[in-house]
Amino acid sequence: MGHLLMVESWVGSMSALLPRAIGEAGHRFTLLTRDLHHYLRAARPPEPHPLLAARNILTTETNDTLALTEHVERLHAVLGFDGVISSCDYYLPTVARLSAHLGLPGPAPEAVEAACRKDLTRRILVDAGVPGPRHAVCHDRAELLDAAAGMGFPLVLKPTDLCAGMYVRRVDDEDGLLAAHRELAGFPVNARGQRRSPAVLLEELLTGPEVSVETVSGGGLHHVVGVTDKSVAGAPAFIETGHMFPAASPPDVLREAVDTAVAALTALGLDEVVAHTEIRLTPGGPGWWRSTPARPATGSPNWSATSPASTCPRRRWRSPWGGYRTSPPATPGSAAPPSPSSCPNGPGNWPVSTAPGKRPGCPVCGRSTSPHPAAAPVQPSATTTTSAM
Repeated sequence: MGHLLMVESWVGSMSALLPRAIGEAGHRFTLLTRDLHHYLRAARPPEPHPLLAARNILTTETNDTLALTEHVERLHAVLGFDGVISSCDYYLPTVARLSAHLGLPGPAPEAVEAACRKDLTRRILVDAGVPGPRHAVCHDRAELLDAAAGMGFPLVLKPTDLCAGMYVRRVDDEDGLLAAHRELAGFPVNARGQRRSPAVLLEELLTGPEVSVETVSGGGLHHVVGVTDKSVAGAPAFIETGHMFPAASPPDVLREAVDTAVAALTALGLDEVVAHTEIRLTPGGPGWWRSTPARPATGSPNWSATSPASTCPRRRWRSPWGGYRTSPPATPGSAAPPSPSSCPNGPGNWPVSTAPGKRPGCPVCGRSTSPHPAAAPVQPSATTTTSAM
């Protein structure tokens, strides 16, 4: 039975699903938060909030990384943690740094930092040749207007460090651009009390349906769990209103989307992580939109993951084709037993993609070709999702 340190949590569905999943897996967790009432206000009486199932609930300032690291180090000496987790985007870089400091499993902190900052991500993927929209990082009004004049409307204005589509706006002219910029500038501190970067990302508008590629990475392998269709509404904002799995686009188009997502993950250096990569299927081919370590099951279908592999010592996810598959960290001479019925490389026929120099093969059964010998595919089903912070 493992003991996990949970540094903050998402508010809404994931704040209930993650504690439940930890308990069902036979593990326990300690919650570390700067404000427990941030979650309790969202509780639905008379049931107690699932976060209250924590073995310990401790309060400290989680936005001061240096002080937090020293505090967690002292806690680790007494309580003994096997992994550090969070289901809140704003704390994923902190969790990665804590895991590295304590010598616990997890992705490289610099990779998570880059994936959670849209401006850093764009720079890395451009250097790696991963397809994506033309863009500019702007620090003031003058830079914004110059970039817009160079790219031409319509464009998309984005904050570099928010999540869940907050303040992402389509702009069709200069007046709309300046209005969106003023609106964003009026939100200098995020919902967790962290001061935001004033830089904004201005991008060309990509047209076409949007899908997300859900992956589990470990040991240099990027395993594609599935591809999900999305519905988006609320223009000029981009609000996800529903998801459908599996995606209905032609297999060759989805294969291109998968290749683009894996190229993005590899360029960012993301490993030992569950990730969620958003792709626009444009007339000219898939265009990368966003790739981030996932806060599972919030903003993604619930099958995507039941606990974040990014920092857990055991990777656990639910296959959309039935059953759970748990794999411990790789050790010399160890191998996962064959189990085609629960292998995520099953009916979706997605071959495992690898980082350079890694041998392809399913991490569950070892198969490296497609189609996979598994059960018949399930029928698509729609899932409406909401998110909160």
